[in-house]
Amino acid sequence: MKTNSKSLKGILTAIALTFVVLLAGLMLMGCGDPHSTYVFETDMPSELNVGETYNFNITLKADKIGEEGYAHARILLELDNSEDLEIIASDTEGHQFNLADLGTWGPAEGFELTPDYNVTTPIKLTVKEAGTFTVTLKLVDLDNDNAVIVEDTNVYTVA
Repeated sequence: MKTNSKSLKGILTAIALTFVVLLAGLMLMGCGDPHSTYVFETDMPSELNVGETYNFNITLKADKIGEEGYAHARILLELDNSEDLEIIASDTEGHQFNLADLGTWGPAEGFELTPDYNVTTPIKLTVKEAGTFTVTLKLVDLDNDNAVIVEDTNVYTVA
């Protein structure tokens, strides 16, 4: 009878430990990054010609909405052949900026990126020379040493 009692005690202990491990695993799964994830979307034409001006939009929006956004975000632009591009964007007050010259979008102190962020910026693009150019947009967290939140790179050929 003592042998059965010890076996039963061992089985109950094993079941209890298994339950604790499963419960801990479930709790850890819920402890991921609470931030939303974001994407850039654009309706920029794929075929471009020298000297023409193209009007299109760039949208930055939450892809998967989380519990938190970012207090101070900014968009960085990396362009090759930036001297051949004029990329004009207007802020909410109507001021125009050439993003090819600035290399950034948003105030120096950053902007609030809410968990459900969805903002579209109209852009005017003029290409001055034929060739291929690459545009990389990086959304960065200014409070975390410019840690990249999302990055999008596109290559364009101009006839």
